[in-house]
Amino acid sequence: MFLKNFIQPIDDTVDKNAILQQVVDKMYQNKLHHIIIIENNKPIGIITERDIVHCFANHVDFSLLAIEYAMKDIIKLHSTRMIEYALSMMINNNIRKIVVVDSKNNYLGCIEQEDLIYRLEEALYDTHEKIYQLINQNNKAEIINENCTLEETLEMMSSKSLTSLLISVDNEPIGIISESDVIQLAQKNIAQNSLVKDFMHSPIIQINAQESIDTMIHAMKQNHIRRIVVYSSQDNSYHTLSSKDLANNVKGNYTKFLEAKLYDTRDTFNALSEYVIELIDMNDEQIIYWTNSITKANFEVNIDDEITKIIPQNIWSNLFKILINERIIYETVQIDERYYQIKGHYGTMSGENIIKLFLTDITDTTLLVKKLEKENNLKEKLLFDQAKMVQMGEMIANIAHQWRQPLSVITTSASGILFKQEVGILEAEDITKWMNQALDSANYLSETIDIFRNFLKEKKEYKEIILQERIENTFKILEASLKNNQIDLIDDIDYFNPITLTTVAGELEQVIINIVNNSKDVLLEQQRTDGWIKVHLTTLDNSALLTIEDNGGGISDDVMPHIFDEYFTTKNSDNGTGLGLYMSYRIITESLQGQIYAKNSENGAKFFIELPLNA
Repeated sequence: MFLKNFIQPIDDTVDKNAILQQVVDKMYQNKLHHIIIIENNKPIGIITERDIVHCFANHVDFSLLAIEYAMKDIIKLHSTRMIEYALSMMINNNIRKIVVVDSKNNYLGCIEQEDLIYRLEEALYDTHEKIYQLINQNNKAEIINENCTLEETLEMMSSKSLTSLLISVDNEPIGIISESDVIQLAQKNIAQNSLVKDFMHSPIIQINAQESIDTMIHAMKQNHIRRIVVYSSQDNSYHTLSSKDLANNVKGNYTKFLEAKLYDTRDTFNALSEYVIELIDMNDEQIIYWTNSITKANFEVNIDDEITKIIPQNIWSNLFKILINERIIYETVQIDERYYQIKGHYGTMSGENIIKLFLTDITDTTLLVKKLEKENNLKEKLLFDQAKMVQMGEMIANIAHQWRQPLSVITTSASGILFKQEVGILEAEDITKWMNQALDSANYLSETIDIFRNFLKEKKEYKEIILQERIENTFKILEASLKNNQIDLIDDIDYFNPITLTTVAGELEQVIINIVNNSKDVLLEQQRTDGWIKVHLTTLDNSALLTIEDNGGGISDDVMPHIFDEYFTTKNSDNGTGLGLYMSYRIITESLQGQIYAKNSENGAKFFIELPLNA
C-alpha cells in the first residue's frame, strides 16, 4: 500500500510566523502529537511533543517563533512510496513520524509510526510472540514519587528524553504522565510548583509481560493509547512499551524482509553489482518480468524468459521449494563453472505472486576457500602420517622390550642343549625341558606379534567395544617397557563391571600410549627408582572417565596451557616432535567426541579423558 492511502485530513500545520503558543494551542485542540511548519505549502520544520516538553521545562517564552525550536532537517517521502519503505526509514533514522509530500514538494500529511505498525502487524512480525521478548533496559520505566512537583517531573523528562513517567506511592505505580499531558499543562500554563499527582492519569493500563504481543496491540488500540505499562514478574520491574519497541522488534527479527523492501526502485537495482531478477510466479513456471542491466549483459536473458534460462531446472526446483515454504532463501549454488550466493524473497504485489532474487558471484572466493581447504587437508594428513611414524618407532621399541626376556630363554635353552651334548651328558629329559621352554617363549613371541599387528592394522571404524578390554590390551603393549625401566604400572581398573561404548576402535589406545610414554619419559629424565603410573576408570552421569596419573612432579604453570598445541614440546629435538598430545587432543575431541584435559595432582601430572557412553 502507498503512503497517500494513509494520509488523514487533519489540520496539523502553522505558517513560519507562528509562535510557540499557537503551536501548543493547536496541538491541544486537535489532539496532535506534532505540528508541521510550512512556507508556501512546503514543509520547512516539525515540532513534536518532546520539543514542547523541553521548552516548557526550560521556561522558554511561548511568544517566541516556533520555527526557532523546530527540527528543520526533516525526512520527507513522496506519497507514492510503499508503507514498508516508510517504516524502514523510520527505524533506520530513529524517528516516529514521516512527512509526506507530492512531486512538487507540497505538504500532504504526516504519518506516525504506530499507524504503520498497526497496519502491518501481521505481515511484519509474529503477534503471538510474548511481550517479554520486547523488554530491554532501554524501555525500563522511570518512576517518580507522587509528591514531586511538575518542575521536577519536566526536568527528568527533558534531561532523559522520556516520553512518559510512572507516578508512584512507595515505589508502586499508581498513575502515568506523558508528553501529551504536558501539552495540556503548557497550553494552560499550569504552575510548575504544582504536584504531579494532580495531573497524572490513574489508574494506569497495565499488562503482564507473559501476554502476547497481539494482546498488547489490541489493548493499545482499544484504549486509544500510544504506550502501555508492562510488569515483569521475573525481575519485579516495570517497562513502558510503545510503537517504537514494536518497530525495533520488526528490525531485529525481519531484517531480510525490510532489506528487500528498501530496494524499491529499479534505478537502485541497476546501480548494484549483484544480479537482480524479478519474477512472476505463474504456478507451473516462473517468468522474468524485470532484471537489472548487469543481469541482461551477463546472462543474455529477456523479459518473459523462464528463470531456468539462468538457473538450471534441477537447482531451481530446490530453491523454489524453499521459497514457497520459507518465503526467504539464502543459498549458495554452482551454475556451470561459477559459484553464486542467492538471496531471495517471495511475496505479493498488486495481487501477483512476486519473487525477487539477488545473485552474487562468489567464484573467486569459493575457489580460494577450496584451495585452502585442500592444502589444510594435506597438512592434516602429513601431521597424522608423521605422528603415526613416531608411534610406530615407539611400537618397535616396545616390541624390543617385550621380546628381550623370551629371546633370552630360547637362547639359554639352545646353549644348554649344545653344551651338554658336547660334554656327553645330555639326557632325554633335558631336551624335553629346554625344548618346552623354547616353545613357550616362541608362543609368547607369536602372541606379542599378534597384539601389535592388531593394534597397528585395525580399521578405523565406529563399533561397540568394552573399554576395559581395550585398556588391558594397551597395558600388554606397554608393560615390558615400563618394567625394564623400573616404572610401576598401577592398574586400578574394575574388570568385573564392563563399560561399553561406541567409538573408533584403536584410536583410544593411541591416546593412552601417548600419555603413558610422556609420563615414562618424565620419570626417566628424573632418574627415579620409585616411579609409577596409575590408570583409573570410573563412570559419570553420561560418560566414562579415564585418568592417567604419574608421580613425576607435575607440569609447570607456564607450560600447562600449551601442552596440546601443535609442535609444542619440552623435550630436545631428538626425543620430541610435539605431536603426541596434539594428536591425542584431536582424536579425543573430534573423532571420539569427548574431552581431554590435564591438572597437577599432589604427585604429578594427571590427565583426564571423558568419553560419551552409549545412550
